[in-house]
Amino acid sequence: MRFPFLAVLLLPFALAVPGQARMIGIKYEPIPIPRLVANVSAYIQQHPDDAEGYYKLARVHSLAFAQSAQSTLPEDDKPQQTVSAILPGKPTYFGQKGLPNFETQERTPKREAGKRVTSKDLFHIRESIRNYAMAVKLAPNDSYSWLGCGWMLEQGAPYASRLGSPWLPDLRQKRTTTAAEWKKKALEAYRKVVALDTNFKKDMRDFSADPNREAGGYVVRILKDAKRPLTAAERTEIQQIEAAIAKGDRPRVISPIIIPLGKTMSLPNLLNSKSSVTFDLASENRKLGLERRWPWIKPNTGILVWDPENTGRITSGRQLFGS
Repeated sequence: MRFPFLAVLLLPFALAVPGQARMIGIKYEPIPIPRLVANVSAYIQQHPDDAEGYYKLARVHSLAFAQSAQSTLPEDDKPQQTVSAILPGKPTYFGQKGLPNFETQERTPKREAGKRVTSKDLFHIRESIRNYAMAVKLAPNDSYSWLGCGWMLEQGAPYASRLGSPWLPDLRQKRTTTAAEWKKKALEAYRKVVALDTNFKKDMRDFSADPNREAGGYVVRILKDAKRPLTAAERTEIQQIEAAIAKGDRPRVISPIIIPLGKTMSLPNLLNSKSSVTFDLASENRKLGLERRWPWIKPNTGILVWDPENTGRITSGRQLFGS
């Protein structure tokens, strides 16, 4: 069916929800870790002074540790092919600098509790932190690299005695370290993110793709979990961060876009006043306590959604285009 023009309307229900800082998505794509490591390592050899290469290689090793990725490539995969992947971190764009395309869709998950750590896992921790250290050395004001480094330092803390100090120059990496030292380094990295991010110092109204709220939350968690009395400065730090986060949690509006699929253009004729549905419009309704019913549409109405794999399943507000 062809239309002389296309009208796009906003549904007459708008959900006011607190903004969320975590970078979350729908699911992970299979990631060929060996190929990604090879591609990004080759880029680093050609561009040794580019922090972006080290940052992305650190992310690859971070995900490999979290997932214990053992993925393989198809037999007909060409060596020169660049592989795309969905990994946590800052936004990048197709073809940027010849590096794999990393999208800001999902946060690296915590490793499954109690899972046995292998020598390969320890290798990925070391390489991730080593490359993050190179990234922040070359780009000391890059909040994303500091955030990723802090995250991996936390993940590696339980194995500190087996990992040494991968953030130091090669000749010093073998010195003995403790979990407390790794957690202290992680806290320093998170604090660096908070100090760097100007949005955090303002009102945190737009942080959906910023690392500041996430890092601030980690600072608060680490300090509150400390098995010691907090200093006056630390208590003040917690109060300031929590106040900034509270400002960022002020409600925002979600208005899904609906599209007429026929000649009828009026809003009343697009909505079914006798029908309603329960839908996770807030994306995390159980946590936010916002589970409720919403008006539904008629068969001659479409909703603009994000479904790149053409599954036909829309499960939360994260998959809706809107205001």
